[in-house]
Amino acid sequence: MSLDDTLKKLKERTRLLNKTHGHGKAPCDDAVKENCFDKDTRKISGKNEACNHTVPPTLFTGDVRSIVSRVTAEINAKCGIDTSETINKKLTRLFESKKQNGEDLEKYVARLERSEASSPDWQIVMNAIVVHESYFYRDKAQMDNILREALLPFINEMKDKPYPTLRIWTAACSSGEETYTMAMMTLKALLDANQAVENEPGNVRLTPGWTIEILGTDISGNVIARAGKGRYGTYGLSSFRDMPKEFKRFFKDCNEESETGGDYLEVNECVRKMTRFETHNILSGAYPGEGGYDIVFCRNVMIYFDEQAKLKAQSMLADALKPGGYLALGPSDTLMIPERFEFKRRKDTVFYKKL
Repeated sequence: MSLDDTLKKLKERTRLLNKTHGHGKAPCDDAVKENCFDKDTRKISGKNEACNHTVPPTLFTGDVRSIVSRVTAEINAKCGIDTSETINKKLTRLFESKKQNGEDLEKYVARLERSEASSPDWQIVMNAIVVHESYFYRDKAQMDNILREALLPFINEMKDKPYPTLRIWTAACSSGEETYTMAMMTLKALLDANQAVENEPGNVRLTPGWTIEILGTDISGNVIARAGKGRYGTYGLSSFRDMPKEFKRFFKDCNEESETGGDYLEVNECVRKMTRFETHNILSGAYPGEGGYDIVFCRNVMIYFDEQAKLKAQSMLADALKPGGYLALGPSDTLMIPERFEFKRRKDTVFYKKL
């Protein structure tokens, strides 16, 4: 059931429960318990028609408000998200829906309080409040500069080594567009540096010895599952809206039409074999793998964090980079640890080189 359908159902239930049943009063929970009101038929049953129970005009107001307050505290503690009125409204809709469906909110929140942020219950909460919007080659100016000033120099520096290895991490990667963008950019850089050959469009073979590791992570298991599939619709304001046309050759047709029209395209094997995905909370205090990344992306997620969480996350990202590695943040993000980086300001963008 979609969120809109759930809200419509909730409004209809509110209307029915507040509708009079012959005595000018609406049924309350006690009326239901005492068989004065049948929740399925919305009718008064048997000899209890003369009941005088009433229900407050607003459903769930008190307990849901309390639940939301407890959950926002947990969100801040576990995820560093500084909750806003918009997030509170999203949580209110989520928990009203859960109670409407008969779920015990007290037990649910108790599970949240005991669980890690990567648990299934937390995944539901995070998916309800965080916008997982992404697309290929997002922020073109920054991507162009990363290609020119980080990828190509790294490849040219490494190519004479016996076993050159390039490692990239895209944190908070959502549904994977950023991760696959880095893979396609890396293939382009390798071709430009004569470290790969393209036998046919999109079929790229690296010079023997090269290892490319591009990791995408996100706190949401749902979007990581989508990222791993590597399939994206071409309809509407799609993930392909800003992708350079030359990268189209790294996709193949799925021969499947989406529910909303248009086709799906899937990343090809050359791109897929360079990438992998896993769940990770950037506030866990630990980076994935062994660290030593050449380039780390963490864009458009710090806007949700309070100042303490931003500092914690950026410190971990800096630790994950090797000396001389590059960090790319979102356009509205402020670097909290400037003493650890050299600023690289270019027209319309900025990125950071680890000292």
